[in-house]
Amino acid sequence: MNSDTYISVGSIIKPHGIKGELIVRFYNPFTKIIAEKTPLYLCIGGAYSRLNIQNIRSNNKSYIFKIYNTGSDLINMHNTHTSLPVSSSVTSFVSSVVSSIDEAKKYAGFKLFVKKDDIVIKDIKKNEYFVIDLVNLNCYNTKSKNIGIVTEIYSGSGADIMEIKSDNGVYLLPMTEENIIAVDLRTKRVTVKNEELFKV
Repeated sequence: MNSDTYISVGSIIKPHGIKGELIVRFYNPFTKIIAEKTPLYLCIGGAYSRLNIQNIRSNNKSYIFKIYNTGSDLINMHNTHTSLPVSSSVTSFVSSVVSSIDEAKKYAGFKLFVKKDDIVIKDIKKNEYFVIDLVNLNCYNTKSKNIGIVTEIYSGSGADIMEIKSDNGVYLLPMTEENIIAVDLRTKRVTVKNEELFKV
């Protein structure tokens, strides 16, 4: 796997209280990222900065983070719409702890990333895939007709939803055994059925 591949796993929602804490929500509420202390990153102007965390505590289906100022100069440039230097390298700017609501507001809305290489592969079960691996796959039905390209995976209460787009429309297909026949990452192809039931 490419060590430079980053996967979006959640986002910073908003400040919590007045002392600089932040509410963080992961896309997968059962993620082991916190328990396994997987490093987290922010992407600011194309540069990935390691998020340095002082403290974490759980809060229902989210977490409360207390962090150090991370890439503060780039954060300020981002929030003032100043032209940002574009880089694919990992940077790490660490200074004081974020201690006020005004400082915390600067981080609201940023997505959180992990390195794909940092994910514990043994926890990936059969028929489980990274979203980043599924997006842009060509999608075929049981008649070997190309019905579009996978453009997004949405979390659902019963099953995740695969969004497939083509010139003929959009499909929002529940990712169940009844609908997903095969996924072949080598040929970048996914085969589905029942797609017409979920055309929007």
